[in-house]
Amino acid sequence: MEQPPSTTTPGQGKLLPAALAVFGTASHLRIGYPLLLPPPDQGDLLHPLPDLLQGWLDEVPEGPSRQLLGDTLLRLEAGLAVANGAGTPDAGQRLREAIDAISERLSLSDEPATELREGLDGLLTRVPEGATLVGYGPAASRDVVLHVARRYQAEARIRLAAELAPLLAGIEDLLSVERSLDPSSREPGALTSSVGSAGARYLDAAALSGVVGRKRGSKASSPARIERLKGLHTRLTAALQDTTPQRTVVISAGGDSPWAAGDTGCEVLAHPEPLSQAWEAFERGVAARVELLRDVRVARLEIVGAYDAERHDRLVQSFGWADFSAQERRQVAPVVVVQGAEDVVAGGLSELCRLLAGPYPIQVVLERKGIGLLGVADPAMVGMASSSAFVQRSTPAQPDHLAAGVDRALSGDLAGLHVVFDGHLDGTGISPWLVAQAAVTCRSHALFQFDPGAGEGWDGMMDISGNSDPEADWPAGGDDGVGFTVAHAAWLDPKLRSLLRHPADHETERLVPLADWLESPSLDTLPTIELWGPGGAEQRIADPELVRTVLGVRRAWRLLRELGGVANGYALAAAAKVRTEADAEAAAERERSEVAQAEAVAEALAEGASEAIGRLAASLLETDFTATPRARPAPTTPVVSEPVEEEEVAVEAAPAPVAEDDDDDEEAWIDAALCTSCNDCIDINPQLFGYDANKQAQILDPSAGTYEDMVKAAEKCPSRCIHPGAPLDPDEPGLEALLARAEKFR
Repeated sequence: MEQPPSTTTPGQGKLLPAALAVFGTASHLRIGYPLLLPPPDQGDLLHPLPDLLQGWLDEVPEGPSRQLLGDTLLRLEAGLAVANGAGTPDAGQRLREAIDAISERLSLSDEPATELREGLDGLLTRVPEGATLVGYGPAASRDVVLHVARRYQAEARIRLAAELAPLLAGIEDLLSVERSLDPSSREPGALTSSVGSAGARYLDAAALSGVVGRKRGSKASSPARIERLKGLHTRLTAALQDTTPQRTVVISAGGDSPWAAGDTGCEVLAHPEPLSQAWEAFERGVAARVELLRDVRVARLEIVGAYDAERHDRLVQSFGWADFSAQERRQVAPVVVVQGAEDVVAGGLSELCRLLAGPYPIQVVLERKGIGLLGVADPAMVGMASSSAFVQRSTPAQPDHLAAGVDRALSGDLAGLHVVFDGHLDGTGISPWLVAQAAVTCRSHALFQFDPGAGEGWDGMMDISGNSDPEADWPAGGDDGVGFTVAHAAWLDPKLRSLLRHPADHETERLVPLADWLESPSLDTLPTIELWGPGGAEQRIADPELVRTVLGVRRAWRLLRELGGVANGYALAAAAKVRTEADAEAAAERERSEVAQAEAVAEALAEGASEAIGRLAASLLETDFTATPRARPAPTTPVVSEPVEEEEVAVEAAPAPVAEDDDDDEEAWIDAALCTSCNDCIDINPQLFGYDANKQAQILDPSAGTYEDMVKAAEKCPSRCIHPGAPLDPDEPGLEALLARAEKFR
């Protein structure tokens, strides 16, 4: 697994899978926590505090004070992570307390202490007012999900205020016009009140009333309309002045759930069957908002003079959720239902399907409590089958992935299913973050996001980014390259650890690494994993039940990556078919060329011989055989020799057979018809490879890269359409091995 970008103690001296052994000896593990959560109305999702501290430090000018500040920030990060969210969540106060503690501990002299304090105080000014800090504790999933929900509600409140302000101004204008049309507004008493007490001393209101007289032109509206406008003005004013966003409703099983603890700013409901309460809770939220949204609709019509009481009153009264626009639906407070994934699989799948296929954008969070398979069905795959809900498998160990998924579900007005695993298992004794990342790496909790609103095909709807080495069944773990399987991760789960046993003495000769055993299963060998600890390497034999779990996880991962467009069987079969057809066509073309070439050679030879014979005959006809030859010394060439020489020349001048080009593969080339536009070759060397006008790969400049780049691209190409040819540089290092690797592509 990749070393992540905050700091917890991973359990030194523990026996760990070989791929994780390096983390067992580290004094601290940087995991990106604590997270700094900006105020909801600022728009940002979240920031890992270590990244922010480093970014702020990068802007400090070089010098001794910058070095001191950098060393101090590492201590600051470690101190905040050890606290793990204890105390106030206010980011500014937490940072100030940590800075004070570090300053006291360092005991610096006056000048360095002053410089350090000024630098740290400068960093504090960058912390937004109202920001909070959260650590990687049991409430990490809750903190990330509810932060996104609060941000969503703040944005909805801002949009509502932006719409209410002009509507309210328009209603005020209408009421002003109605007041001017009211005959009572020209009575002496009304005129006196309109000019105030000071003006009344110099104004004869009765005389002025007689001068104003009755207003001609437009007539005042009916009393019913005026009352309607007044009611709209009162309610819209109250709504605009109410700056409190709607409160997210959280429904959980209660008990010791972190979702039901602490001041989350949400309406928290506890119920032993949370999924069954979701619809009722959401309908209460709709009812709390429907009157305001009715007023908004009516106000729009009144301002343009289009409200017809006979036609619209009935429609307004029947106005409900089904009539809400996409923007209006965002004014209803989100409902988040939280339950254990294992509990839902055991007996709540039908209720889950009903929620996901229903009309309401209810967000369901299922928390996993183990690394193994989830019983009879994977709720994430069940959720995808509904084809109408956003579904993701995520973890707070990768908070950006989790937050982005919740944001997409809420913004897309879709029901959402979020299956999460935070790695907090009783009895592990090691970092929960490490456990969660191990579950992702071994594919037991492989990450994905399924958004049916993002496209018409799987290429738009499915995203499996976030998983390392997606083309492999498992990422390589450790220097030996053995895959990190769910059996390796099982050692971190107390419920699965008993499925790994010590080998007996008589079994040592039958031990085979699990990843190799899966390639060629045999009853004569025993699949094992390797663990590392203070005493060195140890072997453990995987129980048959655990091997079945490994096979189930591999099968599920292969299906998932096919849906995500990686190593898709249909695409590979289609590419192979196209390649076979192209090879057959090329062979047929070569055969046709060879036949045509042979015929051309034969014809040329025949034409050359005929021409030579014709010249010989003409020479013979011109010769006078009756003349007596004159004696001459040392005669030179015989008379008949000249035509014979012409014949030989003619034959030699005939076109020779064109030899078959044995160097067709000496130059690198790409079979563009097979290119899937996957971008793999361009990622290796964009100067060497590029796309043509049809977005098919082509070789831009063979000299712009090494032969190793060419071979790597051929190996990585999913459609095998890159042919490396021969190397341009005969002195390139490792050329013999590269030629051997390239042989199957030439």
